[in-house]
This record gives sequence, C-alpha cells and structure tokens, in this order.
Amino acid sequence: VDMQVKAFEHISVRQADLPCPRVIRTGDNLPYLTLHDEDGNERLVWVLNRLPGRCYAIAEPKSDALIHDVGKVLGGFAKAIADFQHDGLDRAFKWNLMQAGWVNDQRACIPDPARRKIIESIGLEFTRIEADLAKLPIQAVHNDANDYNILVAGELNAPRQVSGLIDLGDMCEAPR
Repeated sequence: VDMQVKAFEHISVRQADLPCPRVIRTGDNLPYLTLHDEDGNERLVWVLNRLPGRCYAIAEPKSDALIHDVGKVLGGFAKAIADFQHDGLDRAFKWNLMQAGWVNDQRACIPDPARRKIIESIGLEFTRIEADLAKLPIQAVHNDANDYNILVAGELNAPRQVSGLIDLGDMCEAPR
C-alpha cells in the first residue's frame, strides 16, 4: 500500500493531467491508517478519490480512437513513473516478468501436453535471454494494465476516452 500511495502521488506530481486517482489523506495528513478489525487483526485503510467511467472490459465498441487513447495514457504513466523508486518494486513477485523463471519449475502442473509444451518453449527462451535482460536499464512499470484496471468515460453518442488507470499493486521493475 505504501508503494501504491507513493506511486500515485509521484504520478500526480510528474503528470498532473493523467487520469490517476488521488490519495485522500487523513485529517492528520497521513496517506493511510492502521486499524484493527473485529478479530483484532491490523488492517491498512486508505482512500482514493472516485474516477468516472466503467471498466474497459465492458466498454463497447472499442474504437480505434479509444484504443489509441489507452496507449497514450499507458505511455504517460510509464513516463511519469520512469524515475519512481521504492523498495517494494524489487520484491519477489510472480507478476514481475524479470523473475519469470519460476514458471520453469511449475510446468508439471499443466495437464495439457500441448499447453505445457508452449510454456516450456517460453521458459527456455526466457532462460536463454535472462542474463541479457538483467543488463538492461530498468524502471517501474504498472504491469497490470488489464481490461479491469482501465476506466473509460463517454457514451456511444460521445467521444470515449480513458478516464483512469487504477490498481498499482502489481507495479514492478522491468527493462526500459
């Protein structure tokens, strides 16, 4: 949560015009609180402002202009976080494609031989280029810009545009 808060704040400073949620701070100017739930477990609680729109997954039709806007916004996010640093970016994390080698040890769990062969091929290729990838400069990336983390505003009779990119929990480092 700390990484996400700092990333959202970093983006709002670097690219204030991007459709990015803003962290709503507490009365004591804290970005989040630690509260206890009904069982006494500590929980982090934080609030973001609501962005307009609905998930890209259900936004139809997906015009060329909307698809272009998705690329433009994702590019803006990548540019905004190019210099973002946080210890959480380097954690062991299955979504981090720089750490994709873990898949090689899990191939046996794929029962379909054709699919397993595809994964084996990808795993071998990753192993082959892994050392070269590690030499590339890296930067923070969103890494989970899927159809449910992109918001779209606008109706059929109006131009549609990306109104937000949410869920920075899957941020990690990747080659530039």
